[in-house]
Amino acid sequence: MSDYLITPESQERPVATRLMEELHRKGFPVEITLKGPDSGWESIRFTEHDGSNGECVLSLDPGAKVYRVSISPDAPLSARELQLYVVETLLREVGGFADHGTTRERLNLQQFSLKLQAHHSGDRKASDWAWVAFAWLVALGALVAFLRVEGPNRWTILVVLVFAGLSACGLTYLQLRRE
Repeated sequence: MSDYLITPESQERPVATRLMEELHRKGFPVEITLKGPDSGWESIRFTEHDGSNGECVLSLDPGAKVYRVSISPDAPLSARELQLYVVETLLREVGGFADHGTTRERLNLQQFSLKLQAHHSGDRKASDWAWVAFAWLVALGALVAFLRVEGPNRWTILVVLVFAGLSACGLTYLQLRRE
């Protein structure tokens, strides 16, 4: 199993339904199965109910006073994503540090959030720059049409040129900002 161990700053256990609500807010349609009451649980099983078979288990080791966030080694990508967001949500609730069981990395909330952000910024597609190029080609085509067309249609083309230029500038800015 791939695990994260969270050593909390706060000894107060987070409320299970609040953790679930935070995951819902982040876009994970999860259900929870509790072992124990909502605020005094021993473990929580997060299961995605969208058919992706993503499952993550959060348990508390009261003797060591650490939380363990586990998934199976053959877990689908959705379960790995869920695990990362459970760790981040738990760090927001209780503070402390997250230790990755395999890599031995020790990260606080800020470091973990930066790593999570870097993980998702790597999801870029090659088509991102293709859309930027397409937007500039449309703007260039509108400019050429504006310069060659005479009469009342020229003003319609000017409107298209302005919107295409704004769109191309915006897409270029966003793409460069992501990198």
